Amino acid sequence: RALHILDNVFLIACEDTRQTIKIMNKFNISNHLESFNENNNFKKIPIIIDYLKEGKSIALVSDAGMPGICDPGEALVK
Repeated sequence: RALHILDNVFLIACEDTRQTIKIMNKFNISNHLESFNENNNFKKIPIIIDYLKEGKSIALVSDAGMPGICDPGEALVK
């Protein structure tokens, strides 16, 4: 299911593109990755929200922690 999602969403917002690209390459998935981390999340949140309002699907990938609770995704969920 996760591989299907990564392959079919409009955008993958990920904590570290260097880590996420390893998974993408392993499973031959090519999709647009966008850095979304503690250094840029407040700048990127409005962009991601606009995509969602347009009906586009976004996958959020974290490197560690509890996704959406204790990582850069926390601010997006709020």
